[in-house]
Amino acid sequence: MGPAEVTGALLLTALVTAVAALRWIRRNITVVRVVGPSMRPVLREGDKVIARRVHASALRTGDVAVLHTATGLRMTTGSAVRHLPVIKRVAALPGDPVPEAIRTRLPAPEALPGTVPAGCLLVLGDNPEQSVDSRDYGLLSLDTVEGRVVRKLRTQPEAKQGRSRSRR
Repeated sequence: MGPAEVTGALLLTALVTAVAALRWIRRNITVVRVVGPSMRPVLREGDKVIARRVHASALRTGDVAVLHTATGLRMTTGSAVRHLPVIKRVAALPGDPVPEAIRTRLPAPEALPGTVPAGCLLVLGDNPEQSVDSRDYGLLSLDTVEGRVVRKLRTQPEAKQGRSRSRR
C-alpha cells in the first residue's frame, strides 16, 4: 500500500469517526436556552445550557432537568405555535414524600398522595416568586423528561437582561 492509499484510508477513517461522533452528540446532547426568571440566580434568561438526554430513571432529587410539557412555555412565530422546553429543579421522584412547598400551594392538596406515585415527578424553580412549577400544575409524567442539565454554556451580561446600568 502506497502513501496515497494510506492517506486516503486515514482520511476515510477520520471522516467515518467524525460522522459517528456527530450522530452520537445529536442523539445524546441538546442545547437549551433559558426563558424567563424561574431559575434565577443559578440560570438567567438568555443563558444556554447543555443537557444530556437521559431517561427519567437517571434523574436524582436536586438535578436540574429539561422537560417538555403541555403546560410549558409557548412561543408564537407567525402562525406556528411551539412549546419550548422548561428547565426546573427536580423536587421529588417516585416514592419520595411530596414537599410541603408544593403540597400547601396546590388548590386541592388532599388530592395529592403523601408520596410521589410511580411514573411521576415534581419540579420547582429556584426563584419561587417567579416560577410556574409543580406548585401550580402538580404532578408531571416522567415521559416529559428530555434530559439533565450538565453545564451552563453561556451567561448573558446583566445589561441585556433588561436592566440598564448608569454610567457615572
